[in-house]
Amino acid sequence: QTLVDQLKGIEEEEPSRVFSILELGAGTGALTAIILQKISEQTKIIQENRLIYVFTDISEKFLSDGKKRFSSNYSCIQYQLCHL
Repeated sequence: QTLVDQLKGIEEEEPSRVFSILELGAGTGALTAIILQKISEQTKIIQENRLIYVFTDISEKFLSDGKKRFSSNYSCIQYQLCHL
């Protein structure tokens, strides 16, 4: 909730700002689903195409599963391999 509250505060001050979120090791997307749902419910950032959400993982399988799970509802997500 803290992340969403911070986004809301910034959104009030800068209503045209584009936000970027990088999720390292997104895995099955459990946290992704919660974050995107809360952002969608409590702000206009996603609806106004002002969010770039980067879903990363070390596994192509998790990226593929994430695309299947989220691509129809969230066009703001970019899927990338990440090896740290």
